[in-house]
Amino acid sequence: MERKPHLVAWDTVIKEKTQGGLGIRSMRQLNLAFVMKLGWRLKTEPSALWVHILKEKYIGRRELSSRAGRPYSCSNAWRGIMETLELTNQGMGVVVGSGRQTEF
Repeated sequence: MERKPHLVAWDTVIKEKTQGGLGIRSMRQLNLAFVMKLGWRLKTEPSALWVHILKEKYIGRRELSSRAGRPYSCSNAWRGIMETLELTNQGMGVVVGSGRQTEF
């Protein structure tokens, strides 16, 4: 008797174990989260060396926007950041706190 692998749909594999899945994370969602974190760091750490290098290489002195710097020969990291930048911007906000450092 020949043993054959049992094929399972990916939607079933990424479900929680309590819901009948294997509890494996969705790599697509995980990659999206990592790329969005790079986009967030790009905006919140403007003086970081890697930010200076990427901005100079892909957009020069122009302002960063979701349409900026999409050359055909860009890196996968830059392409991913630009593709998720609008979604990243939607999730960003300002915490006012005591209001001493926030100007209106």
